Amino acid sequence: QSGVELVRQLLDRQCMLERERLSLMLIQGVYITATINPSTSACPPCPRTLRHFFPIAMDQPGTEGLQQIFSTVLKSHLRSFSPTLRDESFAGKIVSASIELSQRTALLFMRAGVERSHYGSNLRNLVWVYKGLLLAEPRLFVEPSSFLSLWAHESLRSYSDPLVSDADREAFSRLLRDVSKRYFKEVEQHDIFPDT
Repeated sequence: QSGVELVRQLLDRQCMLERERLSLMLIQGVYITATINPSTSACPPCPRTLRHFFPIAMDQPGTEGLQQIFSTVLKSHLRSFSPTLRDESFAGKIVSASIELSQRTALLFMRAGVERSHYGSNLRNLVWVYKGLLLAEPRLFVEPSSFLSLWAHESLRSYSDPLVSDADREAFSRLLRDVSKRYFKEVEQHDIFPDT
């Protein structure tokens, strides 16, 4: 049996069989919370299991919500960094650039059609970028250019690594450089992208 069917059995019967003593164990006071995305699930949930849950649908946060969430997280992390990195406008630019990069990447590869449907860009990619940024240590990142170089690296790792063709990786690289030039005009681009 699958794990979901065992949960359904527990919710239906409120007991389980104890294998060693071959007796029923009464199980009470158990609350189960679950998340699911049935529209993209390869194995849709069984209606017999779903009847035990109260489904709540939530949309992905909009641009303003993402800006608020990631700004709060990044500003909090940068508090212990040098004054140039602590500047709220610096964190705001990184967040705005990241959100735009995520949205433009989704549009770029959405046009690619069915043959590249596995290129789906979503909120998870954005979270991966910030996971990498939050591992930065103040002693290693003093200048904005070094932190922006980390941002570019994490963006490449998150969005470009899954791409399977050199043409697609190059298209993403151009997009990343374009977004970087737009948001970080005061920093030399060759400092952010040392390989050029």
